[in-house]
Amino acid sequence: MNKLVSTEIICTIGPVSLNSDTLSAFQELGVTLLRINLSHTRADELADLIEYVQSTCSIPICIDTEGAQIRTGQLSDSNINLSINDVIYIPDKLVMGTKDQINLYPEGIINDLEIGDLIHKLTFCLISTQICSI
Repeated sequence: MNKLVSTEIICTIGPVSLNSDTLSAFQELGVTLLRINLSHTRADELADLIEYVQSTCSIPICIDTEGAQIRTGQLSDSNINLSINDVIYIPDKLVMGTKDQINLYPEGIINDLEIGDLIHKLTFCLISTQICSI
């Protein structure tokens, strides 16, 4: 007896693929599900993003709700070494990250932090930070 096997193709969409040409190409290639990762999408942008995708193609959408993760912004050097008790400044605007200052994503998250808050595994590394002053 022959068994039919169905293959599903799931594509994660983000800033680079959010255009009509790419979404149309996904549809032509047989993509069966588009995944939106909330780690890279602000909650206030989600409804507009879904509306745009649905107006561009008919591929079903799923939301990856693992949760927003706090990440560092762009760094001037991929090897910034921090030591225990180093103090870094976290401004509320975009800056180029250095050993002395980094910005956090999602943008504006710094406004939700309070003195004493801990941020564990920053950027998926073994870095823990504590907010000491605001």
